[in-house]
Amino acid sequence: MHLAAAGPDPRRLRVVSAVLAAAALLALRLPTNVVPILNVDEADFAVESGVLLDGGRPYIEFVEKKPPLIYLLYAGGLALVGRYNLPGFRLLMLAWVAASACVLGAIARRLLGEKAALVAVPAYAVAVSIGPPLDFHAANAETLFALPLLLGTWLCVPADEDTPGAERLRLLASGALIGVASLIKQQAGIQLIVLAAFVCMRAGGPGAARRVALLIAGFAAPWLLAVAALARVGALGEFYYWTVTINRYYVANGNSLRDGLPLLAGAAEVLVKTSPAVWVLAIAQLVRYAIRPRRASALLCLWFLGALVPGAVHSARDARRSGSGPLRS
Repeated sequence: MHLAAAGPDPRRLRVVSAVLAAAALLALRLPTNVVPILNVDEADFAVESGVLLDGGRPYIEFVEKKPPLIYLLYAGGLALVGRYNLPGFRLLMLAWVAASACVLGAIARRLLGEKAALVAVPAYAVAVSIGPPLDFHAANAETLFALPLLLGTWLCVPADEDTPGAERLRLLASGALIGVASLIKQQAGIQLIVLAAFVCMRAGGPGAARRVALLIAGFAAPWLLAVAALARVGALGEFYYWTVTINRYYVANGNSLRDGLPLLAGAAEVLVKTSPAVWVLAIAQLVRYAIRPRRASALLCLWFLGALVPGAVHSARDARRSGSGPLRS
């Protein structure tokens, strides 16, 4: 009688994958963590969170264009490590990024299998750490909203053991987490559209409409709580002015939609030129899905398309502010 050789323990491999991710984060980010301030945004957030810790009201005692949760996260972290201690806050953020990497691995596991998941975890840690420190290593809103956004996306991907009741709770929680992410920075809300499209592609008819409604209801819940809290402290009108009215001008930079669209197209071209490998892989996945839908992930295709919007808008806005066209940058 011969016993079949046992394969590697998946749990052990997952631990190794997570350890590699942690090692990459420490190796790539610790050398720059001696710098007190990496970019102006994190300095702003630190000052504004200090106002909250002193009992001040957002959008009244300080003004900014971001939603309120970014200041609460900073206030909570700096209350632990010391006011204005941005290197200490970035050390806390290492655990946040590591958790984000593990959640991305869980998404890859559901979509693509165990091998892809094992690679995804350390690959994410490296990908979000290689680049200009003022963008990649600073405690910016994009890094902070990634964890709830990824958790919400993971919950939207159906599990094998789903029951109707579990599915309803899963979609509500998915929408709520995307709502939380968008309360850190508005652009994260684009993921709600991505997930709604994914749900519709998986289940047509009334079932799709019901699932999308659950996502939207979950998304609305944290926003309703935030609106109620801002109204209670008398800051709702100011919140709308700074996060909606001012942001409309900030994005357009005084340009009409007709003038802005060519710049938007040019900005997308700049993004392609600066990261061609990412675009080649993503477009290959889109073509693969069009030809053989069962061998590719609709979610990954939609996710890539959704990510184009804030990236292109940001690039076009920066080109307008600098006075140079994106095609010349």
